[in-house]
Amino acid sequence: NAFAHQKYVFHIFRTSSILPRKRFWSGAMTEKKLLQILGKKKPEVLVLYKARIQSSKQWQAFLKKDYTMIVDNPVVVLYVNKGLIPQGSNWKIDLLRNLDL
Repeated sequence: NAFAHQKYVFHIFRTSSILPRKRFWSGAMTEKKLLQILGKKKPEVLVLYKARIQSSKQWQAFLKKDYTMIVDNPVVVLYVNKGLIPQGSNWKIDLLRNLDL
């Protein structure tokens, strides 16, 4: 698995960013710092490992405020910024098309 050693994957302004675990192990990144950065950058899409965020109250609060879950599977969850959600009955399909996903 190409992402086996990655802690988080997120999509910012049509570019993808992968944050390796090494950044956390070395102390270069913390959960708090990551959430602050994401709060400022407001990525369009977040692809997160489900197990990493399920037990985190900080992640749950962050996601609830600005994001809607689009895809939920046993390994990862896909969240989209609420500001990107189009109106209409097929909004999930339209949104995924607009994001080229």
